[in-house]
Amino acid sequence: MAKVYDFKGATSFSVSIWVGGSSGINFTEPLSVHLIPKRKSNIRIEVYKSSKVGSVNTGTFEGATNFPIDHLTDSGLYKIKLVNLDPEFSAELTGGQVYYNG
Repeated sequence: MAKVYDFKGATSFSVSIWVGGSSGINFTEPLSVHLIPKRKSNIRIEVYKSSKVGSVNTGTFEGATNFPIDHLTDSGLYKIKLVNLDPEFSAELTGGQVYYNG
């Protein structure tokens, strides 16, 4: 059964941010990232093990949306970084979740 890490509260970033704090936290086999933007956003979800293993570009979206990342992971621990792809505006999220195996 999947577990959920909930990142609550408003978050704004102009370049990038790790999910779970300044250096990120580890997730066992992450499955997807659910993002809740304040307005239209364009974000790249980067997945790291010891180095970057892959990424998913969201494209421009608005409203709560779930982005699968399980095709980038297998067994083990991973960190997730969100990268703003809109050079004109900071990315603003009102919350989100990471779904992962535990």
